[in-house]
Amino acid sequence: MSQGNSVSVVLISSALETIAASREARKEPLKDAVEKALSMLRSGEGGDKPTEIFEPLRLACETHNEKLQIASLDCISKLIAHSFFAEAGSPDLSRHAASPPASPALSSSRTNGSQAQLRSPSLVDIVTHTITACHTESTPDSVSLQIVKALLALVLSPSILVHQSSLLKAVRTVYNIFLMSP
Repeated sequence: MSQGNSVSVVLISSALETIAASREARKEPLKDAVEKALSMLRSGEGGDKPTEIFEPLRLACETHNEKLQIASLDCISKLIAHSFFAEAGSPDLSRHAASPPASPALSSSRTNGSQAQLRSPSLVDIVTHTITACHTESTPDSVSLQIVKALLALVLSPSILVHQSSLLKAVRTVYNIFLMSP
């Protein structure tokens, strides 16, 4: 892999191969995403395109298959720990004084009282949503553990900044897991 998002191919490919071997991977969107990500990893392009590498992991989480969720969430938490999802424009926290982020700016132009278009979600927001969406009232304890591990890695990451609604989702999900744990 090239550029700044260099992570061991083995780390990602083992999770993708687990996903590919499942029955759910025979379905079209997951099958295509896994094949594309594996081919990118084998050709050394995976570090440049974290969104394409993340897509099969996201789709695996949406299957609600316990084995696939565990493999996917484990891989996501390891990728977070290796700063794989750090965006190019992310500031280095060690250089800046700790201060809260600015509020998201809404365009000052409003038409007929409707809100202006908001910016599209960042990769970090999508990762956070994917992890938190794995939790339901009937989530097995093994998946809940992986959710907590991934969210803690995300929130505590020195290179990935989680703010606003994504941070609230992460905290709320960990709290809900705590409330529902035996």
